[in-house]
Amino acid sequence: MCIRTCFTISALLTFTACAQIQTKPDESSLNTAKNTDATTSSASSANPPPPGTVPETAGSSPVSPVGVVEPAATRRWPGKPIGGLFHCELGNKIESKVQSDDAVHVTWKGKTYAMNRVDTSSGAVRMEDKVSGLVWIQIPAKSFLLDSRKGQQLANECLVKQ
Repeated sequence: MCIRTCFTISALLTFTACAQIQTKPDESSLNTAKNTDATTSSASSANPPPPGTVPETAGSSPVSPVGVVEPAATRRWPGKPIGGLFHCELGNKIESKVQSDDAVHVTWKGKTYAMNRVDTSSGAVRMEDKVSGLVWIQIPAKSFLLDSRKGQQLANECLVKQ
């Protein structure tokens, strides 16, 4: 009985000692880790990763750089301004004469406004007359006229007959 108890106690002590050795890092590995961290942090602050990339961390696989995406406002929507006589809600009519992809003349209530294209993030065709503050917006479903100074819509649901 004594031999069995002694054997069990020694087995438990051995198991406990092995578990502590495996979980406790030795001094040399701690110093190496500290030096690596110091080197990595000083190197990363001196040479920051280029924009659009993720810095590589120890033990991870290299990450390929993410492609730089151009903001939508700088991309040109392939849509071109539509010209013609537009019939709008409430009996309003607007005439739009296309001068180029970047310019139109809009006639509203007897006055003609020279409008220039402004890039948008939504992809809509947006033309503005900076002098009067009028904005002519064309999307595939409809067109509408806004007064940016008053903050109101002048004509909505404008459709051209083709």
